[in-house]
Amino acid sequence: MSCQLKCNKCGSTNVVQEANKNKVLGYTSHIPIYGKKYICNDCGAEWE
Repeated sequence: MSCQLKCNKCGSTNVVQEANKNKVLGYTSHIPIYGKKYICNDCGAEWE
């Protein structure tokens, strides 16, 4: 069973995951670990 993300705005499954550089979760050897955000390629909506 695969789990695909759907856009809340348009319902598209054309969604990509990127690093949310505004949300630092922690550091590993002075390298920041960022949170995730999702972006719809069809309508441009962003969410975490």
